[in-house]
Amino acid sequence: MSKNQKGKGLGRGIDALFMNDLDTIDALEQVQDSEQIQQIAVSEIRPNPYQPRKEFDEEGLAELAESIRQNGVFQPIIVRKSKIKGYELVAGERRLRASKLAEKETIPAIVRDYSEETMIQIAVVENLQRENLKPLDEAMAYRTLMDSLKLKQEEVANRVGKSRSYVANFLRLLTLPVPVQELVQSGELSAGHARTLLGLKDQTKILPVAKKAVKEGLTVRALEQLVQSINEPAKKVVKKAAKPKKSMYIVESEERLMDKFGTSVQIVEKGERGKIEIEYLSQKDLTRIFRSIRNRIRRLKKGVCMKAGTTYQLHDHVEMKKPHACQTNSWEIIRMGMDIRIKCDHCGQMVLMPRREFEKKMKKVTVVATEENK
Repeated sequence: MSKNQKGKGLGRGIDALFMNDLDTIDALEQVQDSEQIQQIAVSEIRPNPYQPRKEFDEEGLAELAESIRQNGVFQPIIVRKSKIKGYELVAGERRLRASKLAEKETIPAIVRDYSEETMIQIAVVENLQRENLKPLDEAMAYRTLMDSLKLKQEEVANRVGKSRSYVANFLRLLTLPVPVQELVQSGELSAGHARTLLGLKDQTKILPVAKKAVKEGLTVRALEQLVQSINEPAKKVVKKAAKPKKSMYIVESEERLMDKFGTSVQIVEKGERGKIEIEYLSQKDLTRIFRSIRNRIRRLKKGVCMKAGTTYQLHDHVEMKKPHACQTNSWEIIRMGMDIRIKCDHCGQMVLMPRREFEKKMKKVTVVATEENK
């Protein structure tokens, strides 16, 4: 048989393997004219030595065996002649096992001339196509391809249509202790649990942690947290005296000063007192900050109320739009800055408000401060 013929045979073989048992006509249609379906003694067929799957669903096999007992095998298995004696199974192990359970003496088969490499690929691909393939069976399938065909992880990934990291993650499961592999194979631990356990720095802790996960029914997320706590135990931290939390007013004031000066500003409170720390990066930066403060002071000494159409300054007396509760509407400006403080000329009550609010509420300046009345 030529190489081209073998290539076609491999394609037809794999396609036939993944057909449903009810698709008998389609399966038969894929048999070459030169091929014949033969009845071969079950006892003469040995399992595929490259079969990575170790466990089969016993209940499913029993159901298939009952179907074969009543109706026979519709879809032929694929075998090749053994170099020693009899035949070697290429694909269709479930049908062969079920036929043995049904105590059938023969089974329909197609004999093809497959190389060792093709035998390996069919066995592996057949298993990888199964939806209920167990994680360790899948891992063993990749390992079989690597060991038997001398392939690297990336080459295996290309052949099965997966990413290299996907294949690598499954191969890592084979490094788990055997008892943990058995927990994964039985379904007590998922592949996610298994990969998380591999993250333990102390490999001797994998088995006890795995048993704890099974016993307590830990989710993968909970197991991740447990592994992290084992890898990085919490260090004893000497509690330092917590710094008093700054009031919102102080925080906002720091931000406003930082915006004005373009550098970091800290307001440090000590009881009723405190200090303002302004950071500068160079002598040139310091000069810039001084100039900004000087200009700011100049502007603050004299305010301009755009709405009232007038200017105002420290110690001016102003009339507000609404009179005070004491029915007197004459106030002295006793503080200038971002906030304005005014004092009632009659009752002496003082009010502090933001500059914008003051300008909005001020009606007019009634008495302009002079050097004499300041």
